[in-house]
Amino acid sequence: MEIINESPFEMAYIPGRLPFPGHSLTLIVKGTFDLSPGKTATPAEEQLYPTGDEFYKEDEEMLGGPRYASDFAYFKPAADLLLNGKCHAPAGEQHLARKVSFQVGDHAKTLMVTGNRTWKRGLIGCTPSTPEPFTAIDLKYQNSFGGPGYAENPVGKGFGKRKNENGKKVRPLPNITTAPCLSGHL
Repeated sequence: MEIINESPFEMAYIPGRLPFPGHSLTLIVKGTFDLSPGKTATPAEEQLYPTGDEFYKEDEEMLGGPRYASDFAYFKPAADLLLNGKCHAPAGEQHLARKVSFQVGDHAKTLMVTGNRTWKRGLIGCTPSTPEPFTAIDLKYQNSFGGPGYAENPVGKGFGKRKNENGKKVRPLPNITTAPCLSGHL
């Protein structure tokens, strides 16, 4: 068998047996693009080869979430679209919450990014605290929903308690959500 890749992107493959006992071949094509505000994305000069999980350079022990999840999977019903970066408040001013939008073709995603918050106990139950103002927040797994014991994202926030910088147990809320739950703070 010969695989001919006529795209400008790197590719890899995984031979398999899906559905068993048949034979299958999963092709992985990875395109890397340069983004500039107000401009169409263009293919990056250097195209990256498909890899396994890639962690942040400062995370030498690989205890946090990956910067890029593995490109290798035996079956994916659709393409992965990943945005890696920060949510920056305009003009460096502090904000409580901002929307981040990302679109490739017909596929669009809008996220709500808020400053650090925790659940606070009140007379009639728990309510979210007011977000702390921020100028930039990393768009990464540690700031998304999850936490210890949550298999889909064990490094996230919102699932379970954590100790804050003072050693007190708190229930932090995620900085990144898919619903505009704090529209009054924009």
